[in-house]
Amino acid sequence: MPAKLLLIIAFLGLLCTSASATELSLKELEAQGAIIGSIEIQRNNVFEAPDEGKGKRLHHLANRLHYITRENVIRSQLLFAPGNALQTTTITETERILRNARYLFSASVRPTRYENGVVDLLVVTRDLWTLSPEIDYTNTGGDTFYTFGLEEDNLLGTGASLTVSRAEELERTSNLLIYSNRNFLLKRLDFGVGVVDSDDGGAFALRLIQPFFSLDTRRSQGGITNYFDGDRIYYRNGDDIGEYKQRSSSFNLFRGWSQGRQDGWVRRWTAGVAGENSEFKLSDNPFLAIARPDDRELYYPYISINVLQDKFVTTRNFQTMERVEDLYLGTQYSFLLGYASKDAGSDRNAIILGANASRSSGSPDTALWQFGTGINTRLESGRPQNLLANARVSWSLRQSDKFRFFTSLGAIHSERPDLDRFTVLGGSTGLRGYPTRFRNGGGRVLFTAEQRYYSNYYPLQLARVGAAAFVDVGQVWGENVLGEKNNDLLVDVGFGLRLASTRGGSNKVIHIDLAFPLTSREGIDSVQLVIEAKRGF
Repeated sequence: MPAKLLLIIAFLGLLCTSASATELSLKELEAQGAIIGSIEIQRNNVFEAPDEGKGKRLHHLANRLHYITRENVIRSQLLFAPGNALQTTTITETERILRNARYLFSASVRPTRYENGVVDLLVVTRDLWTLSPEIDYTNTGGDTFYTFGLEEDNLLGTGASLTVSRAEELERTSNLLIYSNRNFLLKRLDFGVGVVDSDDGGAFALRLIQPFFSLDTRRSQGGITNYFDGDRIYYRNGDDIGEYKQRSSSFNLFRGWSQGRQDGWVRRWTAGVAGENSEFKLSDNPFLAIARPDDRELYYPYISINVLQDKFVTTRNFQTMERVEDLYLGTQYSFLLGYASKDAGSDRNAIILGANASRSSGSPDTALWQFGTGINTRLESGRPQNLLANARVSWSLRQSDKFRFFTSLGAIHSERPDLDRFTVLGGSTGLRGYPTRFRNGGGRVLFTAEQRYYSNYYPLQLARVGAAAFVDVGQVWGENVLGEKNNDLLVDVGFGLRLASTRGGSNKVIHIDLAFPLTSREGIDSVQLVIEAKRGF
């Protein structure tokens, strides 16, 4: 056989081998011991290749005005690099980390070429439109509360977030400025600073954390500090019945370590020192000066452990619409132990305790159970103080591609709570048919059932439209700050629209609800209109 023909046959065989290899799955490539070669980043704009026609001029304009995420921002978050052995767990976790960014709609990693044991990878992302108005509006019990502002979640393509807003609440009117970057200096640092200027005081918060960025991250460290100065309010039936002044500061410095993912589990230890200094004064208004919490000064070292199972799944039409959602379905639990001593500057001796656990059972594609519980308290002189225990169970049933039934039951119980930490119920704190903080006491129970509808309506390819019909049932037990008991059963029903943006950032779903209270309606409106942005359906 002529040498030239042999070369041609060999070349064609190489092409066939290469072509078939590129069709291999990541698991098959991992099984063959593939080594990562080149990594290409393909960044898609908000609207991919818009054609001419209805709404397309808007799409073209949005793409031109949008700062697409910079390549180094995406590349700095990859958990793999050229020369690494290909691992599917690392690839899927990278996709999950990128999808969790508030400025990306989607992210995927796929092989493009495989030859001589080396695989080239392509990382494909699509941006979200990240400049958006921040609007929350609630009209309950004759009171109107709102938040108006602007939020940019991908400042100049850097992945940073900047928020400027003005809020009118029951307690105060506030102007807010927040800067946050979870990949600060492209070093996987979580940096944030926030300032609030209110008509009754102000607040300040600062954090700089090197987090457990991935399940295999071995170290974490950082610090958080907060300051607040302003008025606090006691409520009864949603009305202001008392006020007190609070000035408080807190900090938390810590360092964590882990051995990474081992047999599908991750164990993380954290040691640190935390402190709180809270001072309270009666209101200057004698008609509202009914009580004030006791001052607290606590400084304590602590140690904690967090254990979590590596178990994630992807789904759609669960908490948003027509978008890949990463749901955590593993078992997780944590414990914290600290000790505050008078010898270390605290105003009392106290053991600080905390424990939390959660797990899931089933699948979001059929029926899914989710459980969670937790308890936090201080032991002072052998007795629990400010004990707060909670438990929650939810169940969802996927009826079809467009329908899902969701229900949840949660309870909170407290023992000897600090007077600034009463349990509340109503409005944004549960029960959409009643004013915010309509009831308060030592504990509560809340049941919610929703029939959800995920439509195909997609106006101008900007937002998916859904709907929900719901019923809320709740009750508070125990005494309020005046020693009164308001343990009547509260029930409301309602319906509303859901708008889930597929082009805008923050993964928020706009809720527009009409709720109708069925019990304890004296003194409140028969119809409550609630418009707010939530991180879920």
